[in-house]
Amino acid sequence: MPDLVKPPNLQYAAAAATMIGFCFTQVEAALYKVQLTGAKVLHIKDVFHSEMERGIHQQPSSLQMENTYIPELPDGTGE
Repeated sequence: MPDLVKPPNLQYAAAAATMIGFCFTQVEAALYKVQLTGAKVLHIKDVFHSEMERGIHQQPSSLQMENTYIPELPDGTGE
């Protein structure tokens, strides 16, 4: 019965590992620029919450507010 599994090509495996390591290094370098610290996340949350409150109370806000209310409760007639 023939052996269906070929032994790995060690040169190819080494080259692939080097390339993967290089790609991970590039990805890590790109992600480093967008990593958020706990303090930065809390600051973003506070600003977002403040802007939501301002918009809800019809004060100028950097967030666009839309009226999303139901004028009457549905009664099942489909009208």
